[in-house]
Amino acid sequence: MQEWMLMGVKPVYNSGFEKDEFTSYAQDSFQEILDTSPIVDTIMLYSSDLTNEKEIQCVIQDKLTDSQTKSDQRSVLSSIGTYLSNSYIKYNDLFWLMISVPDNNKIYEKVIVQSCDWKLKWQNASGDVIERWCITSRQTSVGIDENKVIQIGAKQLKIWIPYDSETIKIREGKRFFIDNDIEEPTAYVVTLENTTEYVKNGRGYLEFIVKETQTNSEKDRPDLMLCDYITPTPTPDPTPTTKPYVATISYSKASVPVGSYSKFKPVFKDTNGNIITTLTPKWTITSDFNNKLTTTEAVDYIKIEVNDKSLIKSTFLLKLEATDGSAEPNEISILITSLF
Repeated sequence: MQEWMLMGVKPVYNSGFEKDEFTSYAQDSFQEILDTSPIVDTIMLYSSDLTNEKEIQCVIQDKLTDSQTKSDQRSVLSSIGTYLSNSYIKYNDLFWLMISVPDNNKIYEKVIVQSCDWKLKWQNASGDVIERWCITSRQTSVGIDENKVIQIGAKQLKIWIPYDSETIKIREGKRFFIDNDIEEPTAYVVTLENTTEYVKNGRGYLEFIVKETQTNSEKDRPDLMLCDYITPTPTPDPTPTTKPYVATISYSKASVPVGSYSKFKPVFKDTNGNIITTLTPKWTITSDFNNKLTTTEAVDYIKIEVNDKSLIKSTFLLKLEATDGSAEPNEISILITSLF
């Protein structure tokens, strides 16, 4: 007995041009695989500092490999536009760094990831502790002995780390502890920076070469795994300010169905709960796909439309405040759903 899988979306026209049919239904077909296939994995996407996260469905390839050099790499397939503004995936309890530029074949998006093996820890100029998952690998030096090329083991490592506003400030001479022996960790110093080769359009990763160096007992804090420790300058607590009004977003459901729209209404109240009608709402949408959202604003509502099926199960933030800044803002997370 044969089993058949029927796409949920049926063609509604035939133009005579195969390109039209491909463009209209190719991504729908892959989305149906993500929704129904047993080969699909659910993973988490993370920004470089791990402050932003997002759950996605994807197909992970190259799980079984005959090459040791490729055993720590995977190819990840997902909906087009999935990997914007992200640096890591979390899969099998490991963080994996994106080491290729995400690209697509008009059906799905693909990115190559490699498993991270160390969380690098340092302080910036203000004394703030920064941590980033990274990839380390042993470096070797090449020499010549009796007309033969030989490789000489060197106490240096190559580091791949996400490109962001903190990592780009790492320069030659910066020191780190990189060692699983947390009682007497080995210190390394940056000897070479490569800040351009693997960064494309403001996204990617940086490469550093670090060499083993001596621990400085006066400056280093092995107990904190921090070299050249800086005592942080205490930041005074800001003087609390109380705004006279509070903004609240009124809605029936915190979702927008693809192919339709949802309305969200602004409500402003004073500290006694009285509704204030003299304030003008200011709306802000935060997402990686603002250009795929259509908004219409009126005095008493904002209407949000979505027509891209690849955004199903994605979320975005909607924030309401007063244009004059007199109301405490309100922000909600909105889920994009299927119409039926």
